[in-house]
Formats: sequence, C-alpha cells, structure tokens
Amino acid sequence: RCFIVDGGAHMAISQRDTASFYDFLQGAAAQARLKRLIVDFYERRVRDHFPDETVVMDVYIDGNDRVWLVDFNPFHPVTDALLFGWDELLARARAARADAASLDANGRAAAGSAWSADEEEPCDDDVELRVVDSRGCIRPSTLLSSRLPRDAIDLSSGENITAFV
Repeated sequence: RCFIVDGGAHMAISQRDTASFYDFLQGAAAQARLKRLIVDFYERRVRDHFPDETVVMDVYIDGNDRVWLVDFNPFHPVTDALLFGWDELLARARAARADAASLDANGRAAAGSAWSADEEEPCDDDVELRVVDSRGCIRPSTLLSSRLPRDAIDLSSGENITAFV
C-alpha cells in the first residue's frame, strides 16, 4: 500500500499483508529495488493519468518485477494505514506540503529549507518502506475470524456509510 501526497512529493509504502513475514522483502537491496519499482510505476503510469494527487494506491509486484495496480483508496483514516499510523501519515503530509511551499518559483529551495537546490525529485531515501521485519512482529489479521471484507465489518459495527464516500 502506497500513501502518496501531492503527486509523489512524499510517499510511504507499507507491506499489505501484515499477518505474514516474507524473507524476500528483507535486506536493503531488496527494499531499494521495491521502492524504485513502485516510484517508477507511479511516475510513468499513474501520476499524470489520475486526477487526485493525494491518494492511497495498492500495488502488487510479480516475480518478473512487473508492478500491477490493484486499486485506489482515499488518503483518509477510513483506509487502513497498515504498518503506519494515520497521525504519522498526516504529519508527514503536512511536512511535505510545508517543504513544497518553501520552494521558490523556479523550484529551488528557499533559505532555511531542508530541500537541496539541485534535487529535482524524491530519491529512494525520501520514500519510507515498512515491512514485517521478523517472524515475531507478525500482527494477526483483524479479518481472520470473519473472513469478510473490511468495509462489511466496519458497516456491521455501526459505522455510517457516508464515512466511506
């Protein structure tokens, strides 16, 4: 799951299946490859073709390093933040917007900004990827007992349908 703010100015990526540990997601090289695949996919296939610049995007990467778009979700707490927290994601979004506001008309960093004047686009270090990093960190799925979609569970607990619109 990719949390995208302002057309990719900030991106946070979480392993979608938080109930499982995967060896192939471990290590700096594997994670750098995954981040680059996802960022490249977003920049080439989504950014200029999807009307909302702040969105949550679910993707799947197959064994041939092809990235598949699964779906879009609102950048809002109704969407499961998985290995992040919404307070954290919203704070990061505010910080990314403050950094963007500090750029001058030519896209150069204003005085006192953390942005490098010659930095044109976010690098892999600007994208945080979180994965279940040990077998002891696996979180049980909240859906295991019912096997129902998350939306159905939320609605059955009395949540209002307008919260999903």
